[in-house]
Amino acid sequence: MDVLTAATYFKERPEWANAKVGHIGESMGETTAMNLMRPYLRRAFNDLYGKPPAQLDAAGALYAGCTERNTAEAFLPIPLFDAPYRWARWRVENPAKCANVRDGGTYTLEVNGATYPGTSEGYAQMRKDCIAMTRSGVVSGNKGDPKTGYGEWTAFFKKHLLE
Repeated sequence: MDVLTAATYFKERPEWANAKVGHIGESMGETTAMNLMRPYLRRAFNDLYGKPPAQLDAAGALYAGCTERNTAEAFLPIPLFDAPYRWARWRVENPAKCANVRDGGTYTLEVNGATYPGTSEGYAQMRKDCIAMTRSGVVSGNKGDPKTGYGEWTAFFKKHLLE
């Protein structure tokens, strides 16, 4: 909600009305990038503030520590830089065990098929269990080059936000 609130605030200002707004996130921020593309969040914003949120012009998802696929709805048509699908090319890894599917009222961990209620308590337990499955906690990112993918995601945002 914070990202949508900020985007809406800026786009309502005359000096920013024509500006393009994006979000880039790493780990749980990657999950935020994905969630910003879901219709339910826009509906929740509208219910909370009595107006629709501004539409983001681009989103970047880098080095996911936890990802969720949702079978109940489609994503909005926002350009997405999807680093998880580029990992093999960049030779990076995401050893987190938290990739999951949200299907109706349940979460299912992909690594072992364990299911959890689709509530905040169920989500919290799933996160606790998935983090416990890793040997050194949830880590992700590059393997030696701190600028892994930098040129690609910079080009993506230049294209969608500056051109």
